[in-house]
Amino acid sequence: MTQMRDGRWDLYMNGVYAEVLKQIAEVHARTPDLLLYMQPHRKRYISRLRDNPPTEHTPIQMWISTTDDLEHVSYSAEIVGWDDKTKMSEGEKAHVRSIVDTHQSIEAGMIDDPERWGVNLLHVRRMTKLTTPFPVSRFIKVTDGKPLKTRTQSGGHSYVWLLGAQ
Repeated sequence: MTQMRDGRWDLYMNGVYAEVLKQIAEVHARTPDLLLYMQPHRKRYISRLRDNPPTEHTPIQMWISTTDDLEHVSYSAEIVGWDDKTKMSEGEKAHVRSIVDTHQSIEAGMIDDPERWGVNLLHVRRMTKLTTPFPVSRFIKVTDGKPLKTRTQSGGHSYVWLLGAQ
């Protein structure tokens, strides 16, 4: 977890489908370091990931609420890579398709239509469902230092610090 004083930040994803997260978390319960993929439905880049992509050695902590409960963070994972799906080679796309077809059937097709699915491809590991979800209000937005407010609709992301993180 990240502290404000070290200059790092976490990524909060608002309102992801619970069945997508559950499927990834179930795979990671057996194989935590297997790289799986998420693709936020946005045509705009997640600029901080694009400009400074995370790696397995410098992961970004991700916190996620579900479409059914936008007020609480229910899942966490590490982002260890980022790709622009419009710039991936056919070989890279084939590799992602293979992983998705094997482990993430709910997300089949994600790599093939950036207009529909968005341009960001997140490489994630160690996704877990939190034993005790916590309120979104525990986050402070990096952009203005104000508490994050619960959104009324799914979608979007924020760069955040988690209050009380160690």
